[in-house]
Amino acid sequence: MRVALVSNSYWNLYNFRQPIARALRHAGYEVIFIAPKDAYMARLRAKGYACHALDMKQTSRNPLQDLYLWYRLLKTYRRLHLRLVLQYTIKLNIYGSLAAACLRIPSVCNVSGIGTAFMKRNWIQRVVKTLYRLAFVFPRHIFFQNEDDQASFTQWFGLTRTPTGLVPGSGVNTDQFKPRVSFVAPPPYRPCTFVMTARLLIDKGVREYAQAAACLRAENHPTRFILAGEYIPSHPRSVTKHDFERWVREGTIEYMGYVEDIAGLVAEADCVVLPSYREGTPRSLLEGAAMGKPLIATDVPGCRQVVRHKYNGFLCEPKQTQSLATAMEHFLRLSIQDRNTMGIHSRALACARFDERYVVDAYMQKVQELLPQ
Repeated sequence: MRVALVSNSYWNLYNFRQPIARALRHAGYEVIFIAPKDAYMARLRAKGYACHALDMKQTSRNPLQDLYLWYRLLKTYRRLHLRLVLQYTIKLNIYGSLAAACLRIPSVCNVSGIGTAFMKRNWIQRVVKTLYRLAFVFPRHIFFQNEDDQASFTQWFGLTRTPTGLVPGSGVNTDQFKPRVSFVAPPPYRPCTFVMTARLLIDKGVREYAQAAACLRAENHPTRFILAGEYIPSHPRSVTKHDFERWVREGTIEYMGYVEDIAGLVAEADCVVLPSYREGTPRSLLEGAAMGKPLIATDVPGCRQVVRHKYNGFLCEPKQTQSLATAMEHFLRLSIQDRNTMGIHSRALACARFDERYVVDAYMQKVQELLPQ
């Protein structure tokens, strides 16, 4: 029986969905990946998975382009004779659900955050809500990544006929991401290192991170501010090239670009930071927690599920540079023992609540309900 995992990039499928794919394959299902072609498509094919390229413009707001996406999904699902589709990201949740419904294929959606369209009251928000209200009648199950999003969608769209559930994001491999023995001098014998890993988008809080870094540097705190992630100038929510180049030129941040070995980078950190405006369940915080690092994040849905204020890190106000800088200053004042205690709490929380095995178990239970063998 063929089960498809559908997303807006093979990078997403490769980095976040392989545990589910492996479990499906081990259980005897034929796994197919569907996403726009990128470099990670070949990596998944090398692992023996069937991969199909999807013609899709991720940032398009053109209704005709979106109608074409629905048509492409309809043709692809029909041609592959699928028995079940597991869908991720906003456009695939919407148009994939509509395509699957036309073919009477059961679908399962994953809402990994409400998306930037819901953060501003404008025509785009109204259109997206209308599309969600239409499409979310059809999935056989919808997974949310935090209680806030689940409650919001239930209120907005009246999800009374569609079963919903919670999963801890994509989870984290606590065997791969685990505390490492450090061979560098501990603070205060070296600068305290903050690390942020995210795409360079406004909504991730990149500007606030750079501005808070500038504030602390002005006060002569011995600190390093590392930023790693893809810079996408063409993305409508990307930070401006002028700001990005100025931060790097002035030495406010140390930009590492896209990093494959995230665990190696996080191992250098004293604290992992994510001042995002809203999340599902952010993978960067899960990875930091699993590696036993204290965390600083905004008090918003998704982030506050991973960071417990003064227990394994600090929460600050979203879009507030001074609040973020204050949280960083609080961390700098902690003793080494208190920092280590926060790191121990992070690791315990990651193992107890966010291990990827919980995500795999939830999906396998739902797949076996829909496709009993």
